[in-house]
Amino acid sequence: MKLNNFQDFDVKNSIRRFNVIKKLLIIYAICAVIIVPLLAIYFWQDYKEEQRRDAYMRANYPLIKYENNVYGKVIKINTDPFVHIELNNGQKYIIGYYKINSYNNNNIFYLSDFIKLQDSLFKPAYRDTLYIYRDKREYIFVE
Repeated sequence: MKLNNFQDFDVKNSIRRFNVIKKLLIIYAICAVIIVPLLAIYFWQDYKEEQRRDAYMRANYPLIKYENNVYGKVIKINTDPFVHIELNNGQKYIIGYYKINSYNNNNIFYLSDFIKLQDSLFKPAYRDTLYIYRDKREYIFVE
């Protein structure tokens, strides 16, 4: 008789555990069905927003090209993810990969790391040289 009660208790306990596990699995499945699509929607919208921002930047901030005549004082710098500058005459550009022209210095400085607000910038058309004027000094960058 006592052994029979013990087996009954074990079966009831197993059924109770099975029901708890079943409820947890149902809760996890519902959460997965809700959370996974919400995460997918979030990342898709984030991706689309990034594409819209990049398209806006490319349309409004062209890359400084060989044919461009660029001059003015830097009044705005945006570094998201590339360096975008705005000049006091209304010109807007993306800074490309200009390196400083130094014959006796082995250090390489890129224009994107060097440029600051209030720098004067000059690049003649059909030249690969860009001049930066800061504190009465001239810095020469070559594409």
